[in-house]
Amino acid sequence: MIEVKNVTHWYARNTPEEVKAVSGVSFNIEPGEFVAMLGHNGSGKSTLSRMLNALIFPHEGTIKIDGLDSCDEANIYDIRSKVGMVFQNPDSQIVCSTVEEEIAFGPGNLGISREEIYKRIDEVLKMVNMEKFRASVPSKLSGGQKQKIAIASVLAMKPAYIILDEPTSMLDPYGRRQVLDALSFLNKSIGIAVILVTQHMQEAFEAGRIIVMHRGKLVYDGAPEKLFSDGKKLESLSLGMPASGLISESLRRKGVKIGGLYPKLEKLAEKIADLYNKGGAK
Repeated sequence: MIEVKNVTHWYARNTPEEVKAVSGVSFNIEPGEFVAMLGHNGSGKSTLSRMLNALIFPHEGTIKIDGLDSCDEANIYDIRSKVGMVFQNPDSQIVCSTVEEEIAFGPGNLGISREEIYKRIDEVLKMVNMEKFRASVPSKLSGGQKQKIAIASVLAMKPAYIILDEPTSMLDPYGRRQVLDALSFLNKSIGIAVILVTQHMQEAFEAGRIIVMHRGKLVYDGAPEKLFSDGKKLESLSLGMPASGLISESLRRKGVKIGGLYPKLEKLAEKIADLYNKGGAK
C-alpha cells in the first residue's frame, strides 16, 4: 500500500522564490487500484507523483511504499523497483536502438539473467499488444506506440505500482486510446495499481477513483461518478465535464432517455445506437 501522511513540499525553500507545491496532503492507495489524479498546472499533482516514486522527497510528513519510508536513502532502490514511472514524453525515456534492447535495459542493470530478461520481454510486449514491434526502431514508431514501449520498459522491472505523468498529452485520440486500453488491461487483468496523472476529464472518468489537487491541496478523493455528477463542485475547481457527460446531458435536454453517466465514449455510442434501433432516440 502507498501511504501518504500530511505531506508538504516546497520549491526554492527559504528563498524569496519559495513556493509551497504540496501542502498537508494525506491519502492511501491500495494494491490493484486505478486512481486518476486531476488538477490544473501548478496544482501540485506532478510534484506529488514524483514523491511517490522517491524522485523528490517530502519536507514534512511521510510517504511509505509497502511500509518503506521514502525519506530513508536505504529504501530508495526498493521503492523504485516497486513503483515504476512513465513520463509525458516517451522520447525522454527511450535510449536504445531497438524495442527489444529498450525493454532489456532496466532488467539488465539489475543483473537479471539473459534467459529471464527475454522471458520478461515476451511478457510485457504481449501486455501492451506490441509483440510484432520487438525488432523495430523506437524512433520510427507512432507517439502512442512509443508510449506503450515506455510502459513496457517499466513493466519489465515488475513493479506493483505504475505512475504515469500525463502520458497522453502529446498523443492524438487514437494514440491516447491505445495507451488507456493498455493501462486498463494492466490494471484489470494483471492487477498492477495504476496512478494516472492527467488533465483529461474523460481519462479520469475511466479510473475507479479520482484524486483532485488544487493549489497544492487535496480537495477531492472519491468516485468519478460523484465528482462528475456535481456541477457546482466541478465549477468551483475549474474542471470540465467529460465528453461523454457533455454528450449525455445534451441528449437529455432533447428528451432522449440516455440513462446515467458513461465512463467510456464507446459505451455511450453503443447506448445511443441501441436507443435508435429501438426507436427511443428520435
